[in-house]
Amino acid sequence: MTQPLEIIETFKVRQSARTFNGKNFPQNKMQKVQEIINEVNQLETPFKLNHVEIAVTKPGLGKMGFISNETGWIVEKIKKNSESKESPTKEEIIDASFRMQIAVMKMTQNHITTVWIGGTYNRGKAAKRYNNEYHVPIGVAFGDKEAPHFMAKVVKLFKNSRERLPFEKLFYDSKRNQVVDETLLNSYNSKTKDFIESLRSGPSSMNGQPWRFALFFNDDDGEQEMITHVNLYNAASDDFSSFFSMGIALGNVYFMKEVLNNQFEVSVKNPTPSPTPVGGDYVCTITI
Repeated sequence: MTQPLEIIETFKVRQSARTFNGKNFPQNKMQKVQEIINEVNQLETPFKLNHVEIAVTKPGLGKMGFISNETGWIVEKIKKNSESKESPTKEEIIDASFRMQIAVMKMTQNHITTVWIGGTYNRGKAAKRYNNEYHVPIGVAFGDKEAPHFMAKVVKLFKNSRERLPFEKLFYDSKRNQVVDETLLNSYNSKTKDFIESLRSGPSSMNGQPWRFALFFNDDDGEQEMITHVNLYNAASDDFSSFFSMGIALGNVYFMKEVLNNQFEVSVKNPTPSPTPVGGDYVCTITI
């Protein structure tokens, strides 16, 4: 297998695909997928829930022809209990999506193409594969990318109608007490700049990009300046779509921990941190 990509390079090359060549997916890649799933399921999640996991399952969970010839799917599995029998909780979705996004990035790192699917994902069919004992709210199709078919091009055109939000809508620098515009971004050292650009690149439901980040730094300047912690905010409604996105954001921060300070700890501050100019409701604090 080709050598894995560097962490920041993985963010730069990650692209979703809806058309796959499912005929000859190499066995060593399939083994790598299972290794990744096993590894990620051992990680401590942000809210430390032990009944959420991800799993590999066979093709066929797409609807309406939006996904074709995928090798398989990774799905979130949230064990039903008395508190979440009807639907999963916010914390369960965030924790499961945290695991899923780390797996997505590790698969991308190993040259395996993926796509998050929510609206055209068959939840009922997925749940039946696990005897309806789990919530299986969202999936990621994977395989080797093929040239897109017509329906995939239509979806891509629709999604591309919503480009990435500008940095100043997403990031606030608490040390300098200002939003992060292009000028400020370019003044940071390369490690900080890579971190910000990588977080901005993450996938989200319908490209809504609801995450907002308040950045906190040490007292140093220049190359010695480092981000010490990040407050994560949710600028969308409290619904499943935004919870998936919060988990994705947390997964992306975790995936980058090796190029930062090799730390990752999530806490919920009380009292709640003050709002920032980029808005959103406070979710948690990530120490890195």
